[in-house]
Amino acid sequence: MQNNLIGFNISDIAVIAVIAVCIYISSKKGIIKSFIGIGYKAAALILSRFLYPYISKILIASPFYDSLRLQIMQRLNIGSVLSSESQKLEADIIGSLNLPQMFKSALLENNNSVTYSFLKASGIEEYIGGYIAMIIINILCVISIYIIIGIILRLCFKTLRIFSKLPIIKTADRLGGAALGFCLGTLTIWVIMAFISLFLTQPQFYAVSQNIANSLIAVKFYETDIILNMINKIIF
Repeated sequence: MQNNLIGFNISDIAVIAVIAVCIYISSKKGIIKSFIGIGYKAAALILSRFLYPYISKILIASPFYDSLRLQIMQRLNIGSVLSSESQKLEADIIGSLNLPQMFKSALLENNNSVTYSFLKASGIEEYIGGYIAMIIINILCVISIYIIIGIILRLCFKTLRIFSKLPIIKTADRLGGAALGFCLGTLTIWVIMAFISLFLTQPQFYAVSQNIANSLIAVKFYETDIILNMINKIIF
């Protein structure tokens, strides 16, 4: 970017506005509450990702799975499909089901003896019903574990919030929140600028490019954009 007629412009105003909003929100919350909000959600998501397969296996081995599979087979009316398509291949049977293509592709991809054994399926009908039942169970497990762990972690983190209300710690908490807000604001600006850079070669975005280049503050964020620098290293 070439700098001509450098001066304070709308790009600088936009950058300052983003930073100011992030600082205000984070300082009001405080650094402890901000980290709690981010931390417990991230921790709950990560833990649910690792824990759900174990819970899912337990449920698949339970009567709940058998009952759910039977309900799915009835709702999809797989029996009638099998009777009318008895001379066709399993791939054709799966393709004729009234299911989204994503599920049909998954059913075709995993249609093997290993999956049949895992799902306790003795035929294509039980395989289809069992596979969809497994997907539903997996989703329920992830959501349930996320909610439960999230509640537990949130209750644990509330203890930290009690300390943040002490006078001395409260001031430090607010200042820390403001600092965190500045960091989040900077990251937000970097993401926006990286996204804008995808279109800077387009004629209609030339004015945006020039406005950033001729700014006092925005151009500094652009030149130090870690995301853009990282992309450039990958490319070159």
